Amino acid sequence: MTQIITLILGIIIGYTIAKYQKGSQPKKQKLNQKAQERKEQREENLQKVVEYLNEKGRASNNDVEKLLGVADSTASTYLQELEESGTIRQIGKEGRSVKYILR
Repeated sequence: MTQIITLILGIIIGYTIAKYQKGSQPKKQKLNQKAQERKEQREENLQKVVEYLNEKGRASNNDVEKLLGVADSTASTYLQELEESGTIRQIGKEGRSVKYILR
């Protein structure tokens, strides 16, 4: 009797594991695809900021927010990334007086 119960439990566990492993592959692919899309969007946004600076000469954090339709923190992150890469330079220390120009 215990052998039959053990056999049935083994079949159920094996089926569950096989089903989980099969179903997890498409999820991983979707996650990788979404991550790639976010990366591409980020690169496009950084390029838009550089193009804006080429056109206007200078930009503030608020200008970048409006240009890209992103949150204040996201605009700050983009500007910081461009500054760290040496693409732009910050003028001013803090607050509303801070502007960014191309190097």
